[in-house]
Amino acid sequence: MTAGSSWIVPFILLASPLAVEMVKREEFKTCEQSAFCKQHRTISVRRGSQNHHNWSLQEPTGYELLANTISHQGAVWTASLQNSQNTLKLNVIGLTDSTVRIQIDEPETAIRKRYVPNPSLVAVPEELAFSSVDNGAQEAKIVGGNNKVKVVVTYKPFLVSIFNEFDELVAQVNRDGKLKVEEFRTKEEGKEYPEGFWEERFKSFTDHKQHGSSSVGVDISFVNFKTAYGLPEHADAFALRNTVGNTDPYRLYNLDVFEYELNNPMALYVSIPYILAHRANRSVGALWFNAAETWVDTQSSVTSKGLFGKMLDKVTGSSDNVPHFDAHFMSESGLVDIFFFVGPTVK
Repeated sequence: MTAGSSWIVPFILLASPLAVEMVKREEFKTCEQSAFCKQHRTISVRRGSQNHHNWSLQEPTGYELLANTISHQGAVWTASLQNSQNTLKLNVIGLTDSTVRIQIDEPETAIRKRYVPNPSLVAVPEELAFSSVDNGAQEAKIVGGNNKVKVVVTYKPFLVSIFNEFDELVAQVNRDGKLKVEEFRTKEEGKEYPEGFWEERFKSFTDHKQHGSSSVGVDISFVNFKTAYGLPEHADAFALRNTVGNTDPYRLYNLDVFEYELNNPMALYVSIPYILAHRANRSVGALWFNAAETWVDTQSSVTSKGLFGKMLDKVTGSSDNVPHFDAHFMSESGLVDIFFFVGPTVK
């Protein structure tokens, strides 16, 4: 190092903490300050409780599929979901290129339609009629038109399992029972609602919710994967970290900022709700097709043998613990709309 450049290292060391201090953390909303994020994050998993910043945990939402509502035509399979509070509509849609789309929305009787960001698509997704559909007493087996993807829908508790062309279980929806859709409604005088349900304040901004909180969320598990990537843009490691019990979830919200912290899930300029799980010779991706503000809890874990363990052993044919990477998507509005790219590779 030359004498003229010897000052660079100490300058960088001095400037680094200053750069961190320049970030105005009070300008960035946390999950604790976001009513819908806090509500969704406190739902406990179906196979046992976890630490969520010492918040009071809610029970899994308990959705079941009503077998007598099933219908199928071409590339679209539909049914109704129900729990003690409301009824939802499920669509399983077969697409080309080993892709399947899962939609969960309010029924046609809803007081208003939810926004779907279709203008962001380059083209209308090309549907491919299912090659076979078997609606059994406890589950439905749906095979894609190219026979390279299979969807198994379990009725009680509601669960969607996705298999690749090698009949390997690669992804599941609502494995932990975190499906939550807050339906549009009119305010009833005298009825108690959760904090921030009709109006929410952050600093000088007030968000008035004409039809109440309309958030949606569900958990996605990538089975037999320990690592996942994506959810840009964040100044963090390439592989997604464990956020549960450690940090805020990853926040997806377009912010034109030039001051940010490294190794932090705080929102930056780009918001792309795409996640990719990968291991040797296998990949599977999921696009959370929702334009609203979104938080995503991520965690790499090992399957327990609790309430759900036996069911997983049945579909995998294994009695050993199976690694999985979990992502809990929580959006302020819109609907549950997920494109699964089943692979087996990223091409």
